[in-house]
This record gives sequence, structure tokens and C-alpha cells, in this order.
Amino acid sequence: MFFELALLGCILQIVQATCAEAADETLKCKTNMCNLQIGGTEAANKYCSQCSKPGEYLIDGACVTEVGSSGCAPQDPPDGTCKSCGAGYFLHKGGCYKFGGTPGSTICKDTVGSSGTAGVCSSCSAENGFFANLAPAATKQSCIACNETADINGLTGVAGCTTCSPPSAAGDNTTPKAATCTACETTTPKYLKKADDGTTTCILADACTVNQNKFFKVEDPIKKCVSCGDAQDAVDGCDTCTYASGTKKVTCTKCSTNYLKTAADGATTCEADCGTGFFNNDKGGASTNLKVCSPCAANCLTCADGTAEKCTSCTADTYFLLAATGSQGKCVSCGDTTSGVPNCAKCTAPASAGGKPTCSECGSGYKLEGEACVPASTNLSTGAIAGISVAAVVVVGGLVGFLCWWFICRGKA
Repeated sequence: MFFELALLGCILQIVQATCAEAADETLKCKTNMCNLQIGGTEAANKYCSQCSKPGEYLIDGACVTEVGSSGCAPQDPPDGTCKSCGAGYFLHKGGCYKFGGTPGSTICKDTVGSSGTAGVCSSCSAENGFFANLAPAATKQSCIACNETADINGLTGVAGCTTCSPPSAAGDNTTPKAATCTACETTTPKYLKKADDGTTTCILADACTVNQNKFFKVEDPIKKCVSCGDAQDAVDGCDTCTYASGTKKVTCTKCSTNYLKTAADGATTCEADCGTGFFNNDKGGASTNLKVCSPCAANCLTCADGTAEKCTSCTADTYFLLAATGSQGKCVSCGDTTSGVPNCAKCTAPASAGGKPTCSECGSGYKLEGEACVPASTNLSTGAIAGISVAAVVVVGGLVGFLCWWFICRGKA
């Protein structure tokens, strides 16, 4: 018997905690108006947004006959909702909710006794999926749910959104400004999709457009449907791409308008101008006019195309531009034995086609004399000089001795 009574009590508590609807019945919600979910998707988290009896008051998501301390001011004429609330309460979806109460504390972080404007929440619970009205007042809804689809004073949320950031300004009378969703609901798994203009939606996995590789799906840490051109999560300015889920690397395969540039490590960017070491190639694809950054030939700093003869400047002063036509030519080593200065390490290009470069620094073991590089030293060592001196003395002494012998011998004869 005790167990049956306890079970009956639990059932009554559940029934009382569940929003009940009726066409015209006291303490009941108007038909189809148990449409407010606060704090979860379960039936116990469903609350009323309009009372069945016009003369009753909507307090903390339920219909009561007495206004109590809520300060709920009925509409004119009364329709079972509040148009403003008193101190210690805030207005939300037609009802007055108490600071620190249930379910008010899920929406608003203000506590009992909080100071501020009567009927207004001063701190909406962003972690629970609410953002503040940009023009708070006792007659306006203080906090707006991230999944709100109605126009609340020029503001709205995003269907299926669980957390968001508010818009910077409200919209006009016909077009409300939507919040920027940062995560979507997980009960029915949805992917957060951000359009090129920054607007966000929560969509099913199949709706993430992967055809033509313009979007890709990310599962961690939150589910996202990411545009290839997303500046934060992909490649800014990219039109089509591939995504490696293992490495989480996005590789752009085509830019929307700019040139596709691939770095040595495989990272891709979209550039208005390819910069040094590359040239703007408008026909980079085999079958399409794909705009890519193609590398210049070896030792070219800038070039007209990728051939060795189309350099317009060289990578360092160890090379000079041997111009063939106009300002284009081939980058040749300063020490080139045919076109350069033998043993030259650094030089400047000739003033006119066909001329020799001007050497400014010679290679190791050579020095600059005039416009040529010559061995750095022609002096003999001290030992060599001593040896030569001794040899010279011997030669001279021998010559003197021979002459003396010659004249003495000749004199005797």
C-alpha cells in the first residue's frame, strides 16, 4: 500500500511538472501554447507561453490566479500573458520569471536581490544558449534564445542552434538580424554551416553540400559544414577544396578569383599576386584555365613565365641577368667562364645586352684587379727567397772565379 501511494505521488508530481493544455480551463495553458523549451528537450522542460484563461497570470512558465510578487502587468485587454514584470523578475516569452528561480536561472544569471532595472535581466546565460536584447526594458523580452525563430525587437536566433553570439545591431521592422550560431543541437545531429556572407544555419548532414567540393564536414570538436573559402577554418578565397580528416588539413584546389599558390610544405593560399619566385599563370590547368602561381626557373627572383629564358630579376647577387630580349633573360652565375667574370662571386648585370657583368667580389683565393679576378698573392715565401738568394750568390761567385782564372791564365800564356 505504501509503495502504491509513493508511486501515485511521483505520478502526480510528474503530471504537475508537465505543461498541460486546454481550450478554456483554469491553471492550464492555452491549446498549442506549451511550446517553450527551457533547459532541455524533455517533457519536464516544456513550459507555457500563454494561459488558457485570459485573466490568469503566466509566472515561471505556469498559469496562476494570483499575481503575487511578480509584478506581472496583463495585456490590454488581458490575453493570458504579461506585458511587463516587476523587481526581481524579468519578461520572457509572455511570462514573468524570477531571478534565481526555476526555470528562470537557466535563462538569466541574475540572483535573488540583484539590483538593476525592475523587470529586466542584466546578465543572460550565454552558456545555456541565450543572448541579451540590445534594447532591454521591462516591457521587452530580456533574453533571446539562440534557437529563437521569431522576431524579438529586430533580433532572432537560428533554428536548431544551442550556443551563439549576438548581432551587433538590431534589424528593421521587416528583416530582423540573426545571431551567429557557434554550435548546433546534438539530439538530432546537425552541422553548423556558415555562408560566405557570415550567416549561419544548422543543417542535417545530407544537406552539407559536398558536390563539387565546395563544402566539407568536420566532426570535432563540434559538427560543422565548412565552406572551402572560410577564412578561419579553411582557405580564404577558395572555391573548391579537399579535406583530410586525419590531419585536419584543407587543400584548396581552385580559388574563386585569385591565383592558387602551393607552398613547399603543401599549404595552399589564394593570392591576388603570386609574388617573388612565382608568376601569375592564368592557364595552369591541363583542361581548364585554372589560375595558379607557377614557380620561376632556378635562380629567378621574378619572371614572365616558368622558362629559364624569361627571368626578369635574379635570386641573389651571385647571379646576373643575361638579357636576351628587353628586360627578360637568363640568370647566369657571376663566375661563368663564358658570359661572366671567371672566379667572380658577386656582380651586377651589364648595362646593355651582350656586355659583361661588373664584378664586385671575387671568390676565395682571388682578388679584384680592375674588372678581373686574379690570384690573391704572387709573392714568394721567405724560404724561397733565401734559396734564390743563395743560388744567385753561387752563380755570381762562380762567374767571378771563372773570369779571374781566364784572365790569369791568359796572362801567363
